[in-house]
This record gives sequence, structure tokens and C-alpha cells, in this order.
Amino acid sequence: MLGSLSVYWRAGALKVVTAVASIGAALPLPPLPFATQRRELSALMEQVVSTVMTTLGVSHARVMEASPDLGHLIMRVGGGWKGLAGQARFEGGPASQAGYTLTVNEPVIVDDFRAETRFACAPVILEHQITSSASVVIHGHDRPFGVLAADSRARRAFTQDDVFFLQAAANVLGTAIERRRAEDERATLIRAETARAEAETAKQRAAFLAGASRALASSLDYQTTLTTVLRVAVPFLADWATVDLLDEDGRFTRLPVVHADPAKTSLASELQQRYVPDRSGPPTLLDVIARGEPALVPLVDDAELRSRARDENHLRVLRGLGIASLMVVPLIARGRTLGAMSFVRADASRAYGA
Repeated sequence: MLGSLSVYWRAGALKVVTAVASIGAALPLPPLPFATQRRELSALMEQVVSTVMTTLGVSHARVMEASPDLGHLIMRVGGGWKGLAGQARFEGGPASQAGYTLTVNEPVIVDDFRAETRFACAPVILEHQITSSASVVIHGHDRPFGVLAADSRARRAFTQDDVFFLQAAANVLGTAIERRRAEDERATLIRAETARAEAETAKQRAAFLAGASRALASSLDYQTTLTTVLRVAVPFLADWATVDLLDEDGRFTRLPVVHADPAKTSLASELQQRYVPDRSGPPTLLDVIARGEPALVPLVDDAELRSRARDENHLRVLRGLGIASLMVVPLIARGRTLGAMSFVRADASRAYGA
């Protein structure tokens, strides 16, 4: 991208240079991990500096990043500035050429630093015997990123064409930096949202456990206690839930179904009264009781519902209650499985294990 800028520059086609810079600025940049982004930006800055030095025939070039308050700039990448990348500091405002460039927000040309009166000459400039320089702002979305400068030890008169080229290179760099910054902000937002969601889940889990503990301690009647636990679990853990108890004769007793939607009460009652499980099914419930281990059915489609339904009316009830995801947990006491608790989510987007 920047190599083509150099070719066009040598051909004298400044309008083409600007067009190429605009096209380069519009190129998509895929999302990358933060560390990779930083490496890519550093590589791009080095490419910009190298291209500027080669194309303009200068001994030095630098990319400087401004502090948030624009009070100073730090050299991020420098060509000819050995060992100063990440170290050299330039003060804001009239205390340096870079600071002045940000203040006036336009290109600045210095014919001879020794005769300059608009701003102070940074000590590092004199130490490296820089005589002439041209600098432009690297623009960002909300504020400038910093300054790109081309420096020459030999006295030279930077032309307007030189400045156009320098600004085109800065535009390419600025757009790439801004896109990476937007990606980083987006990643930060996602991390914050994830942390909030995890915190809320932890809070709900703690509330559920506390409620379940209170329920278990509130009554010596185990059926009442289990029904209370279901009411604690809905809607935090499930949209509706049931408890099926197995007696010593192998017969099932279903406790009242608890549903988050009051409008589903009649369907829940019908399921409890008419469709108590037996030894012929459903397979998930029987497997959990036989093995004493929980079972998960992440997604329950209509074919699965049909396989669980005893008749068309049973299928109607199951569809009405809503079954998108199912979790069955055994009830074990003193080494014996007494039955199982079934937790159901009606929304596939909240499926267990998703």
C-alpha cells in the first residue's frame, strides 16, 4: 500500500497518491487480539517511516503519539533515531514542533531550526543535528493520534508536494490506528458486558442456593420441601419444572408442576394428573433414576417431543408448556435414588449447555 504511494510520487502524480491513500484508508481490517493489533500497528508505523525516508530522501522520520490531553508526545517509531523509540518526549504547544503542529492542526514546515521563532526546538532535535523538517497531524476520530514528521540534517526546502505526500501517508496510518482503536473499544465493551453477565449469573445462583437452603430447612414434609425448591428454581434455573418420585413398588408420583407463566397452569395440572411417568418412559427420566446420574438434552425438537408423547393430547400439552431444552437430576438419599427433578427451558436461545 505505502510502496505504491512511493511509485506514484516518483511519477509526480499527486492526485493518484491521494486517491491511493483514500483507498488504503477504506481497506477492511479484521478483528485481532489486542497484542496482535499492537504488533501490526508498530509494523505499519515502521513501514510509513521507511517509505517517508526513502520517498522524500530525508535522514530521519518519526511517528509521535500524543497524550490524551495533548500535553506531550512520545516517539513511537523513528527512522534514524537510534534507541529513542518509546523514549523521546516532545512537549505540547509551542514547546516543540510536534506540539505546535497539534495546536495549529495543520502542516508545519521548518526551513532551519536555528532560525525558528514559532516554537522551541526540542533538545533531541539539536543533538541529532536536524536542520529542516516537515510535520503533519495524524488524525483520529475524536482527537488526533499524534504527528508524523520528516526530518533532514541537510538544509532543504520542503515543498507543498512533499507535504501532500506526507499527509497522505499520515491519513493511511491514522485510519488504520482508528480502526484498531475502535476494535479495542469494542473488545473492552464485550469484556465488560460479559463480566456483568457473569456477575449477575453468580448473584442469581447465590440467590437460588440460598432459597433452596431455606426451602430444605423449612419443612419436614419432603413433598412440600421439594415443591418449594421447584418454586425457587423457576424462573432462575428453568421456565418450568417437575418432581417425579418413585416408591418402593416402582410406581411414580408427580408433584405439582411449577411454571413461570401463570397462563400455563391448566396445562401443567393436566400434565401432572393425566401423564404421570411409568416404566415405559420417558427414557431420560428412567436412565437418570437407573444410573443415579444427571442427564442433559440441550435441544429438544418436535421429533423428540413426539417420541416422548403418549398420544396426541399429551403432545399438545407438551407443546403448550414449551420444551426446548431439558435437564434431569436424580434425587438421592442414603444411597438410594428416590426419583428425579426435571428442569425445562422453553426458549432455545437459553438452552442448557449453550
